[in-house]
Amino acid sequence: MNVENNKLCSTYRKVQLLQQHMMAACPGPQEPTLRIMDLRWAIQDMYALKIDMFEVSFAGTYLKGKVERYANNSARVLVRASLSDVEKRSTAVKELCHLVIDEKEDWSPLGVNTINEVITDASMFAADGIGHTNPSAPLVSEALAILASSELMYPGEYHAADQTKLDQQQTTLSAIALQHEVPGYLIQHAFTNRPLRDRVYAQIAAEVSSKAA
Repeated sequence: MNVENNKLCSTYRKVQLLQQHMMAACPGPQEPTLRIMDLRWAIQDMYALKIDMFEVSFAGTYLKGKVERYANNSARVLVRASLSDVEKRSTAVKELCHLVIDEKEDWSPLGVNTINEVITDASMFAADGIGHTNPSAPLVSEALAILASSELMYPGEYHAADQTKLDQQQTTLSAIALQHEVPGYLIQHAFTNRPLRDRVYAQIAAEVSSKAA
């Protein structure tokens, strides 16, 4: 899927600010496992939101959760109750990320359409390695929320050391996922997108440096 560079930079910068806000509130060595309530607090504090989170029972093949926004600066994050614990965590973080990274043009009440677009894009990517070349705003929002949640739950500071251990067969993707309490595919996703992540963070650092000069 083609995603505009400015959207990528904006997303990773917002993630960076969230991480800094949480670290300022809880200084000292950070645990490898993201505390969901800390993330919720940080988003509420930075964006003046009231966020309620619920597990709900519903049948579904593809839908794991959703976020609902309301006019009074409140939001609800709904997560499917039948998911595993790690899936609940990753779903909650992804939906929380929408409250941070989305602009108004990304909002859509047509959830079924977005799910169908995600499924179609996955099929297209499997076939041609590209996916949608002109994705809709809600579809781009889904992709960016996945990148943001991956960075929050498995920060880049762990990537190089873990890659070395993987290369030396001293660990496995499953072991890394267990340490961070995330699904195994999230770790694989993070490694796949590591070049993209590093490029965007380098660009952000260069822009900050040029403004400070």
